[in-house]
Amino acid sequence: MRIERPRLKQALSAAYVLGTLEGRARRRFEQLLAARADLREQVRWWEHRLAPLQDGFVPQAPHERVWAAIDRQINASKATPLPTTAERRLRLWRTWALLATAACAVLAVGLVRELDRPPPPVQIVRVEVPVVQPLPYVALLRPGESEAQWLVTLSPERRLIRITGAGRFPLDRARESLEVWVLRDDGQTRPLGGLCRSR
Repeated sequence: MRIERPRLKQALSAAYVLGTLEGRARRRFEQLLAARADLREQVRWWEHRLAPLQDGFVPQAPHERVWAAIDRQINASKATPLPTTAERRLRLWRTWALLATAACAVLAVGLVRELDRPPPPVQIVRVEVPVVQPLPYVALLRPGESEAQWLVTLSPERRLIRITGAGRFPLDRARESLEVWVLRDDGQTRPLGGLCRSR
């Protein structure tokens, strides 16, 4: 700091005496005071000039609240040391564990309430769907030049075969009868029953 100019020396000395010179500037000025007699003389002149101003003021004692607040701040900084990083992490994990436990408890209560709830009443709705019956197989059989003919109707889903005869059958009823046979896939034949003529 170069303070060779008289106005700068006066301004810095006055600020020092008034207490408005702060921080590094104040520390540097105090170092210069120890080394320079002209600065010490300037400071004494300002102290002598400003000292009578103090006599005009009546000293005021601070309010009790101010002393109590100062005392709390001093004692609070002594009583509670700052937590370490490990303590902060531990506190964080404990907080998360507590929150997770609370969430699990809420879910468990909700699950128990849901399980205790009676099931909704069963509603039976009758829906009628028309079932389309497949058409039966129909065959008209006429043996040779005969007037006789057979109408055969087969319904596999009902397991029904209906045979209806029409016309004259050249048949001696005392010695002959009409029978229905089925030919299997393996080539074997199987009788299903006899046919009688309706009146």
